[in-house]
Amino acid sequence: MDPVATTNRDLVEVTARELQPGDRDGSLMRGRKIVSTRELTGGRVELVMEWSNGKRDRATPQADRTFRVSRVVSGTGMALRHRAQARTTGGQVEVWDTSHAESPIPAHLVKGHRWAMRCEHGTAVGRRTEREAMADVRDPRLWCVDCVDITPKAGPGSMPLPL
Repeated sequence: MDPVATTNRDLVEVTARELQPGDRDGSLMRGRKIVSTRELTGGRVELVMEWSNGKRDRATPQADRTFRVSRVVSGTGMALRHRAQARTTGGQVEVWDTSHAESPIPAHLVKGHRWAMRCEHGTAVGRRTEREAMADVRDPRLWCVDCVDITPKAGPGSMPLPL
């Protein structure tokens, strides 16, 4: 398998509800990173942040307030965003950005969607967002006809899912 660079930091704009542990800097102030988030009643979110010296800080902004933060984004700027071995079938699966010039999957083959999932059989299926593609790529039996016939890796006491 070819080595794939999988992570990079990118400046993104998200709501307080969408902040994740590891987000840092930007609107949060330089040197602070998100440690945990918790949605509160009344449309607020509790943020626990940590300064670079280890001191913790709390804030409770409105859940819809936007923040610009530095976030680790998988494969930013590259055509291949994800490559892994599917747990369900044992085959190789990938997520490609079809808008990238180096993508082997053109957008017209996946009904104009920007994000394409591809399995080892060559089946390519599109998704509207990268998040959807990353979630669905885990089980190629849901979108690849050839993968449906593969017996899943089963542990003791497990049974195959009805499709």
